[in-house]
Amino acid sequence: MSEQEAPAGLPVFESIRRQLSEMSAAERKVARTLLGGPAATGLASSTKLARLAQVSGPTVIRFVNHLGYATYADFQDAVKVEVVARVTTPVELYPEAQSAGGGALEDFSATLGSAISDTLNRLSPEDLAAAAELLADPRRKVLVFGGWFSSSLARHLAAMLQELRPGVEFVDEARTRRVAALCDADKRTTAIAFDFRRYEAETEKLGRALVDQGAKLILFTDPWLSPLAEVASAVLPASVGTPRPFESYVSSMAVVEALTARVVELTSAASRARFERYGSFVDTLVPRWEYRRGIDGSEPAAGSSAVTPE
Repeated sequence: MSEQEAPAGLPVFESIRRQLSEMSAAERKVARTLLGGPAATGLASSTKLARLAQVSGPTVIRFVNHLGYATYADFQDAVKVEVVARVTTPVELYPEAQSAGGGALEDFSATLGSAISDTLNRLSPEDLAAAAELLADPRRKVLVFGGWFSSSLARHLAAMLQELRPGVEFVDEARTRRVAALCDADKRTTAIAFDFRRYEAETEKLGRALVDQGAKLILFTDPWLSPLAEVASAVLPASVGTPRPFESYVSSMAVVEALTARVVELTSAASRARFERYGSFVDTLVPRWEYRRGIDGSEPAAGSSAVTPE
């Protein structure tokens, strides 16, 4: 499924989100109506959209012109592609993936390489900086969570952040754990959500509830944007398309790495001390077979828990 782009070179809803600050107050009402409601809101007539946003008809036309569309019909054509992309299932993608081929390693490599490059080139420097600044603040606790598959990304990011700073917690899918996280959240909380198309209701509910408690939300999502984009302080979209009937999180992992690198830059002195302390405990608690014999050929100390390779 192609990622339909606005004339500015971005998917429609991401283009709307990024241009909010450049719009008039009336145009922002239209933008908020589209970002805060069902994606299909953009398929309504211009008259109905104007009524929903409580603006005039000409304001809606100025809004789509601001985005770079010559007519409202052009805007709706782009929205329709994104609406379909948001709800497309792996089962529906399967025939398309079979016909696309892409089994050769060089073809697959080119596809993934292009997806990563496009993702990083389109990434908003302002959103990346805002996310990094929130995570670099040691006074803020950090909660990281995701969905069915994306929780693996959330767990990975949480593990890396735990090496760099205190107060980071991965929140798994257990409802008791999510309720406890929500109970403890306040204005000094930074929440990180991973939510990709066929967006999960429980992820959205937790994200919105955390924001209601005062938390700042960092969102990892796809080009079509999770509904959580409406309330997020920073949105980091990534390409998910590959010639196969599954979403690819390779590009999202690249964004995770880029964000982590930025956090390291902002917290270099403190993060280094934390990193070294963390590493010392790893050496104490996690046996490694390499330590059975030291680099210099020495035997381990008596009572060592080092593991001997079989």
